[in-house]
Amino acid sequence: MGQDIDFDVNEAKGANAVNYVRALLKSSGYDVIDFGIETHKLMDSALNKNYKTDTNCMLHSMPDLVVVDKVTNEAEFVEVKYRETYNDGKFRFKYSRMKNYLDYWQSAILVLVIKDTPSHCHAVRIKDINWHRHFAGPDTSSKGRVPNDVWILRKPILKEIKEIFPKVTDNNLLRVSKLLP
Repeated sequence: MGQDIDFDVNEAKGANAVNYVRALLKSSGYDVIDFGIETHKLMDSALNKNYKTDTNCMLHSMPDLVVVDKVTNEAEFVEVKYRETYNDGKFRFKYSRMKNYLDYWQSAILVLVIKDTPSHCHAVRIKDINWHRHFAGPDTSSKGRVPNDVWILRKPILKEIKEIFPKVTDNNLLRVSKLLP
């Protein structure tokens, strides 16, 4: 029972992070479209997560949002993840999750909503993540769970969100930060 509650809480934190990024980017003048498989309930329930075809893996790793600059009409895929702490740039991801990002979504931007940083919102272009440079190995503190892998994502590849989305202002970051837990 405890694991179900943990899963539900983590799922809610993730959804809240997506809402935060959606509100931040919309209030900054971008069009934001829900894209991830979570927004396609019929498709999500029809696809067996244990069936590992390339198409199925791609669908289950779809980025959460499509963000469009209204002036240039350029679109970006955006995947959002919530993390409690910056932890010196050491972030934990399941092996298959990062592998799917690197295999299928090179053009996407990974936005990390990090509770304990002043701006709360950092981003990295998936194409800038290098398996050999940024992969630090398995998480040895997993305590009985399926271990995650540790990835080192720091500057220069990890940026403030306003470096990647220049219409984001400090004022918008401050206003929208009220949505964080």
